[in-house]
Amino acid sequence: MNGVDKDIVLIERFAARAEELLPVHPSLFSGLGGLSLLYAEMFNLTQNSRYAKRSIDLVEQSISLLNSENSELTLVNGVAGVGWLIKYLIKSEVLSDIDSDILADFDELLIETLKDNDFVENKTYDLCYGLIGKGIYFLEDDRAINKEALHFIFQRLVQISSKSINQEITWYDSMGRVKRKTATDYVNYGLAHGIPSIIIFLSRLWERNIEPKECSLLIKSLIDQIQATKLIDKESYYPNSSLTKEASKLSWCYGDLGIAIAFLKASEVLSDKNLDTQAVDILISSAKRQLDMAFIRTSGNLVESGFCHGAYGLSYLFNQAYLRTGQKVLKEASNYWLRSKFSKANSNSFDTLSNRFDFDRNSWEEDGTLIEGYCGMGLVLLALKSNKCNAIANITLTSV
Repeated sequence: MNGVDKDIVLIERFAARAEELLPVHPSLFSGLGGLSLLYAEMFNLTQNSRYAKRSIDLVEQSISLLNSENSELTLVNGVAGVGWLIKYLIKSEVLSDIDSDILADFDELLIETLKDNDFVENKTYDLCYGLIGKGIYFLEDDRAINKEALHFIFQRLVQISSKSINQEITWYDSMGRVKRKTATDYVNYGLAHGIPSIIIFLSRLWERNIEPKECSLLIKSLIDQIQATKLIDKESYYPNSSLTKEASKLSWCYGDLGIAIAFLKASEVLSDKNLDTQAVDILISSAKRQLDMAFIRTSGNLVESGFCHGAYGLSYLFNQAYLRTGQKVLKEASNYWLRSKFSKANSNSFDTLSNRFDFDRNSWEEDGTLIEGYCGMGLVLLALKSNKCNAIANITLTSV
């Protein structure tokens, strides 16, 4: 590479600051696993062995922490996430094929728990904390054992489904009900914790020829359920959940962008051009929503910046949508969220670019994680820079 790459300099600063902020925890989304992934993507772009070495150091530390702690099996915080990371590092040639032997332990543990009727993580579909997260681990490579596991996950998903008022198969957000302390079952329409994640996951199963007929029927039914909630004269097409008829935030975790990405994926499975058109309409409408209409938290010059529900995540999502649709307005929206006055992505002064509002402390915090801070911001910049660096798409179900 000729000269100094200012983006890489900035990403190195992100990584260094993340190391100072991150807890000593194996988490892919909130710990050392996410930082290992960031260094791996820096290696994918530059082929600088220094980045590969640091990625290996961090994944080895993450594996050691899994062995020494009573860890979760989830994608976000535990075994499925670190296992997925190992697979990705092997594919990226950060780790060698010899290292794939360790995956047998991950396979055995995860499949064993999938067979357990009482295992708590089998009682939620959640991408971060439940079945879909484990599914993302098994979707990452093509070994024969994955098909058996994905069949188990499909069966579990059907097992924990419910019947809606209209007697349609649906999935209520059990985790959200506990968190919100509601007495009413409700459907979540967000990509992180809602039925758009189920639509995309079932589409991925369909692509693997796993229960294709059943998957396509369920996808069609879930699409119909979402479409029935369409809002009139609101900032967004759809609400956050069945608990409200108010407009949703513009973000990865909730709102129209995740629904549109699910519609795009489903349109391929269902061979439905009209659904594809609907998805593009939602995306173009979303692209018109700027800071004053996006419900992004702000305070003075501070703006939420992370992947989950901040400016960098929006830049990434609009770019993904642009790559899939070719709509230039979506690329313009991506640039707006990254390069506007409140996102100093290429400024010479580092300042504090990671801004996350902590509701427990009622204050703004600097964050190093993949999901809300510097690791995720660095991964976004790398993905925008090169299609070699789009690992974040697989773990957030935003691959197009």
